[in-house]
Amino acid sequence: MIDLIPENLQQIETHLLGLGWMHPGEGLTALASAGEGNMNRTLRASIHGEQDRSLILKQAVPHVARYPTIAAPVERGAIEAKFYQAVQTHASVAAMMPQLLGRDPANHLLCLEDLGGGRDCTYLYQESASQTFDTTDLCDWLGQLHGITPPPQIDNLAMRTLNHEHIFVLPLAQNNGIDLHAGLADLKNQCVHNKRLNAKAAELARLYRKPDTAAIQVLLHGDFYPGSFIEHSKGLSVIDPEFTFTGPPEFDLGVMLAHLVMAEQSVDITPYKPPFDYDKDLAHAFAGMEIIRRIFGVAQLPLVFERRDEVETKRRFI
Repeated sequence: MIDLIPENLQQIETHLLGLGWMHPGEGLTALASAGEGNMNRTLRASIHGEQDRSLILKQAVPHVARYPTIAAPVERGAIEAKFYQAVQTHASVAAMMPQLLGRDPANHLLCLEDLGGGRDCTYLYQESASQTFDTTDLCDWLGQLHGITPPPQIDNLAMRTLNHEHIFVLPLAQNNGIDLHAGLADLKNQCVHNKRLNAKAAELARLYRKPDTAAIQVLLHGDFYPGSFIEHSKGLSVIDPEFTFTGPPEFDLGVMLAHLVMAEQSVDITPYKPPFDYDKDLAHAFAGMEIIRRIFGVAQLPLVFERRDEVETKRRFI
């Protein structure tokens, strides 16, 4: 498998020419990080030619890119491609995502449209981020996504198995080997020994691993949080659907709610208007679990809980 790393520029240029992702007469001038993603190797390929352009190359390696000791299924790249293919005929949904330009299954490699210079929305967690974040377009987009008939081949069980462990199991394990920010040990201990909380976590875990076939099942983004939202010169886009699967709409909604709370933003989700009724209590329960895992789990966030009212705001979802 070709290694998608900047040091392999010449080899990657040859490979892109062979795939037809670059054209004769073009040259690959640079490979640079395209963002701070966790799961995949993602590079921006700068191409010189008659018209200079750039592509985003995304490779699923057999581990979590940021945490090489955590194994991860390489099939996630193929599943992500299926998600893009599923939404491409839904103009309003596809318009808020980069286009899938090509796929190289042998190397678990995707070629995506480069949205240009921009930033993801994880800046919202910073204390200095005092501006109000307008979620109207995101809520509207999510409602439309959930209205798409999910294709039968999007199951993504291997990724859900990985995520299940990190959302529902490790954060509430007594000795999970995860370093915590100062002052959180006592709170973690309370959660670990809270029988009601652990029973609810087990119930949510079952819904995540084996969605209730009698309930509404929709096409989910699977990781609908600020790291998957990109602000750029043309507006706001959604990226990284590698955790997609067919499941309860309350999961996506709950993840978004959790991060709005943690970023101290409005939790108004009235623009979310799917073509069905949904369970707000279940969405809040998933939100509480997402908050717990982002505080006690591997994928922690740079959060500061200083004022009692902020802590109480977060507790009401747990």
